[in-house]
Amino acid sequence: MDFYSFSVTSANGYESLVAKELEALGIARYSMGKGNVTFSGTQAEGLKVCLWSRVASKVLLKLFDFDIQQEKDIYRNARKFDWESLFSVNRTFAVDTILSTGSFKNASYLSLVLKDAIVDAFREKTGKRPDIETSQPDIRINLYIERNHASVSLDMAGNSLHRRGYRIAHVEAPLKENAAAALLYRGGWEAVAKAGGSFIDPMCGSGTLVIEAAMMAAKIPPAFDRNYFCFKYWKKFRGDLWEELRQDALETIKANINTVPHLFGYDYSTDAVTSARKNVSKAFSMYPELLEKVHIAKKELHKLSIPAEAGDKPGFIGVNPPYGERLGEIEALRTLYADMGSILKERFEGWKGIFITGDEELARRTGLKASKVNKIYNGPIECISAVFSINAAYREEHTHELSESAQMFANRLAKNMKQFGKLARRQGITSYRIYDADLPDYSAAIDFYEGKWMYLQEYAAPSYIDPIKTRRRVREMAQVLKEYVPEECIFIRRREKQRGANQYTKSGQSEHLEIMQENSLKFYVNFYDYLDTGIFLDHRPVRKLIGEMSAGKKVLNLFAYTCTVSVYAAANGAESTTSVDTSSTYLDWGKKNFQLNGLNPAHHAFIKEDCIQYLQKTKEKFDLIFIDPPTFSNSKSREDIFDVQRDHRILLILASGCLAKDGKIIFSTNYRKFQLDESLKEQFEIKEITQETISFDFERNNKIHRCFFLSARLLKM
Repeated sequence: MDFYSFSVTSANGYESLVAKELEALGIARYSMGKGNVTFSGTQAEGLKVCLWSRVASKVLLKLFDFDIQQEKDIYRNARKFDWESLFSVNRTFAVDTILSTGSFKNASYLSLVLKDAIVDAFREKTGKRPDIETSQPDIRINLYIERNHASVSLDMAGNSLHRRGYRIAHVEAPLKENAAAALLYRGGWEAVAKAGGSFIDPMCGSGTLVIEAAMMAAKIPPAFDRNYFCFKYWKKFRGDLWEELRQDALETIKANINTVPHLFGYDYSTDAVTSARKNVSKAFSMYPELLEKVHIAKKELHKLSIPAEAGDKPGFIGVNPPYGERLGEIEALRTLYADMGSILKERFEGWKGIFITGDEELARRTGLKASKVNKIYNGPIECISAVFSINAAYREEHTHELSESAQMFANRLAKNMKQFGKLARRQGITSYRIYDADLPDYSAAIDFYEGKWMYLQEYAAPSYIDPIKTRRRVREMAQVLKEYVPEECIFIRRREKQRGANQYTKSGQSEHLEIMQENSLKFYVNFYDYLDTGIFLDHRPVRKLIGEMSAGKKVLNLFAYTCTVSVYAAANGAESTTSVDTSSTYLDWGKKNFQLNGLNPAHHAFIKEDCIQYLQKTKEKFDLIFIDPPTFSNSKSREDIFDVQRDHRILLILASGCLAKDGKIIFSTNYRKFQLDESLKEQFEIKEITQETISFDFERNNKIHRCFFLSARLLKM
């Protein structure tokens, strides 16, 4: 009996599920790696995995491997292999290359090298060459390179095993079949089905979860109705083994199909319901028993309830709710997730379930206590799956529990709230920072606005930190914040390094403005649509300083953002203010800030233009110029990206040309590695005033910005 080396590949995070499948198939000896499970077995065992694995992507039969230093090593080693013993020259073939790590970068070129070796080997031995077919070849060869080791294998199925063949109608953002199966495994659907519990997907889309759940309950192999397999063209393929496996599977189906409970798929979209029905009909065209058990209907979420056909046995909820990748999309879904959680808790007591989402903060909105959270991939999208049980007693018992580390965060926040609250009240400040990555495990900035709103900005964690941990910590921080403000007043954002056009980008559509106060002035802030709220709290002392200096002065505010500095200047008696920014949205916001403070915007200038271009052509002279540029900016009116470190010198020199006699420049930057160009000291009197502009709530992070006072010497351009 021949034994072969097999590698069963899967998405990262599915390996343990693949291993359990192998055990269920009687394959007890295996080795788990990242994205694969390997074992040594017979052809029958390899074919059995192709037939039965619900979460695998590929089953690879290793042909040979070798050490590799350069591309020609592929050709040299491949020419040694007897390709004619693998497949006939009249068959088509293709080569796929996967590069894990190492110095090789061009997978397409390496595939071409291996293809040439195979063709040349056939031509030398038979005088003929096999044809190439990339879409659905008879034989697909896989080349895998990790560091300096290469492995060449036969792809037994020929394309990904998630392609069951039943999905003939699609919807936007579908759940892949093997991802759906992984969710059902992790949620424990098999045990619920065995006990007679029904299945419901309240947002079924194209019906993938419902179909996979029905196949799992009926024990239908996922590849049972699949026609395309490359192993059929492998010369050593034994059709009798394959037919025997299929016959055994058919007997298993017959023994289980009449025990399948009722399954329900609902969606509010008529198109989705139509697609799901088509896919169900395709999947179970040979199984009329299942067509009677699987129910697809149009139903809105608020009408969801346990169907009469489900009986009184606790069932299973499997759902892939929408999850936005942009902040605005996420905000728009908050109500949906909250409603889903409320409905499930009110109407499905005793049921179990699982859902998948790309954002854990949304998952938290359901109010469902997750007993198990796993990272899972839906295609290239990294998501989490959350297993839950709907049990009122359990929820009541565990709602307020905090881990030891989360309790440390809660203690630190309570200390800061007391300390900073006292200082803020003493200074008449109502919006301030209460937390700024004080504890390394809870890396976020938290701002407290008007005693009403908490604005949590998560600092993006390094790539080596498990995203599941970071999301859990954000969830824990949010749980603690609920002790101070209602849940709907907590806003969560992720702050990452921004470049170019991403600076201050809009993330939503709500344009919902709230009002905050500062030093007797009022400003509109937006917690819903942008990464920044419309005001930089760390600039509070700078704004106050400019206000004190502005009486009777002509003030220029460059990179004006929402014009808060201009409002300070105008409110303190500036002769005029000019606000320059490339965004008409922010300038309109600035005009609203003027009106909010009883200032007429018509008496002040708001100019939509690139700041450097404005300085190059304006003839105006100003007594005070405030410059607070972003670290990077990609203005549509400029050909290149503005870089504050590279471009601040020319920016300041141009600004000095717009100064009136005895005029002053205040320059600020939040670029933490910023170094002022030494040559500017020849052209300006420079005084750094950073420490004087750091308020009490930013002292522990005094690199939040740097600030300079500049007055021009006689310049020589």
